[in-house]
Amino acid sequence: TKAGGGRGKIVARCTVDGIRQCDVFRRREQAESWARLTCLSVEALEDYQRGRKHLRFWLLDDVELLDEAPTLKQLGVTCPPQSWCTVKRGCEIDG
Repeated sequence: TKAGGGRGKIVARCTVDGIRQCDVFRRREQAESWARLTCLSVEALEDYQRGRKHLRFWLLDDVELLDEAPTLKQLGVTCPPQSWCTVKRGCEIDG
């Protein structure tokens, strides 16, 4: 997240349990299912997919909101990632 327009903080952690993909234009039944799961409309998914072959959906497990949100700097990350990244298990956050 962005904090005060800055680089952001990590507010939760989770395990990615899988990644699925769907062409919402060709697989209407699947698109309706993903729409329900993501709390979006099929139309919103279509707008997001427009110009792409398909959408990817991340299946998250063990989602845990953090009481104290560490900064990226505290984790040794100097620039916010443009996509996702992982932190090795057992890393301690210096605070």
